[in-house]
Amino acid sequence: MKKWLTIFLTLGALLLVAAGCGGGNSSGSSSTSDTSKDKKQMTEKKEATDSQKKSNDQTDKMNSNNTGSTKSDTSTNKSKTLTPKEVIAATKTQIAAKNIYLPTTIPLSSDSKHLTALTSGDQGNYKVRFFESDKPIPINNAKLKDGKSASEVATVAKKTYATNNEAKQAVGHTDPQTTGSKPVDLGHGIKGYPDAGAGNKYLNWNEGRWSFVVHAINDGKSDYEPLAKEVVAKLEKETLVIPHEVGDMKLDSEKNNRVDANTVSWQEGKSVYTITSSDAIEAVTMATHFDKIK
Repeated sequence: MKKWLTIFLTLGALLLVAAGCGGGNSSGSSSTSDTSKDKKQMTEKKEATDSQKKSNDQTDKMNSNNTGSTKSDTSTNKSKTLTPKEVIAATKTQIAAKNIYLPTTIPLSSDSKHLTALTSGDQGNYKVRFFESDKPIPINNAKLKDGKSASEVATVAKKTYATNNEAKQAVGHTDPQTTGSKPVDLGHGIKGYPDAGAGNKYLNWNEGRWSFVVHAINDGKSDYEPLAKEVVAKLEKETLVIPHEVGDMKLDSEKNNRVDANTVSWQEGKSVYTITSSDAIEAVTMATHFDKIK
């Protein structure tokens, strides 16, 4: 009996020890599980933080790109102000023809004005109306037709006829008419011949293939001599287009705003080129600064 009691007590002790060991393992397992859970939560939190940071970085980059794009678009859309020479060059491209001849300079009323143009026609017959404006206006823009946004300063046209003779007649070249009045000394060996009629008076002369007529009102106040002498002196320094075959200038000493007040025309075979301007000297300037016709 004593022996069995001893065995029973020994087994009980062993069971208690086993239970204690089992409890320890359970606690350790629970602790390990909690640690793993905490570690997982920290990892997930870090990943979330990294993801948010990455998202913020991408957003900043997109905003930066958009800002750059906006600046680029603004720069691209901003109209480039062309110089008068660039406007003349661009004007030629607006006419459906290979060889468009124009003045190389178009005088403006001030350096602050901007040059622009309206174009029409083709290779054989074209017309360019030049305008000046306070603000840049694109070539062939509708604003140029409203009569308010810009002022017309000159026209340049080419017209082709069926024969050379028709072209020659269209120029209106004349020989000086000796009316009996005393010739006027215009300087540089050039003499002008006066003529008058119907309240107007004229001074005529020729230089090479060109004929010239300067008009003035015959009211005792107007005088054609100053303008005639200025033109003669100018042509001593500048060279006119050489006509094939004749050329003619009709200039007005009276100041007015009509763009056709002063006319310069010359023949080039079957074609006639014509420049008009409200200012006589500016009309001459465009004729002495004209593309070489080939």
